[in-house]
Amino acid sequence: MFPGDLDLTLAWKPETDLTVAMADDDVASHALVGGGVKVRVIPAGERWPMREVKDALKQG
Repeated sequence: MFPGDLDLTLAWKPETDLTVAMADDDVASHALVGGGVKVRVIPAGERWPMREVKDALKQG
């Protein structure tokens, strides 16, 4: 899960339905959608693109 999106997940509960969707994003290839929010994610084992992550965190 993208570090800058972590706060968006605080309202998720165990019963929150999550859906994985393709993301059109410079940082993430996928998104988890649930509880009215969308957070950026990447597949397990992949590494975040550091330059894009730093740029996104600066903008956020």
